[in-house]
Amino acid sequence: VDDPAVVYAGAKTTCVSTGSSFDGCPAGAKQLSGLTDFAALASSLVAGQRVLLRRGDQWTTSASLEPASGGPMTVGAFGSCQSPDARGICANAPLITATGGVGPAIFETAHQGFSDIRFMDLELRSTTRYGAIGGVYRMRDVLLLRIKTRGWDTPLGNSHWEHRGHDQISIVECDAAESKS
Repeated sequence: VDDPAVVYAGAKTTCVSTGSSFDGCPAGAKQLSGLTDFAALASSLVAGQRVLLRRGDQWTTSASLEPASGGPMTVGAFGSCQSPDARGICANAPLITATGGVGPAIFETAHQGFSDIRFMDLELRSTTRYGAIGGVYRMRDVLLLRIKTRGWDTPLGNSHWEHRGHDQISIVECDAAESKS
């Protein structure tokens, strides 16, 4: 296991805030401020990069994000954790809310596949869509860590119609419930 502070040192990390606070952002990281549309981060989801969302901030998206390439890649959180539950999920985890129709997940792999990617310390909500993180095929070496989901038909996982190539998917310390709240 490699140290993320080394793997994603300096400009290999992008911290994102809906406002202008970057307390807890790693030194030397790029900073994006005033961003509320989560889909605008698509260009930052590339191999060798880490995107950290500010704890306590909220984003919306009506589009699925599909990484342009495999990893290593991490999408996580920065800032102080407030009131962690027994799993370590922070009450102020970055919240991403899916809006619009019953389309695919917030993070989706329809063509390229996920490989060597970590999603961690996020809250994902929807009232109309079927999956928060998932894929049609080739999800490999994926870690879902301390993810909280609400309002999804299939919160975490791969699709039901094509399963070839899925391998080494770890869902650890997550809270995936059907509740819409």
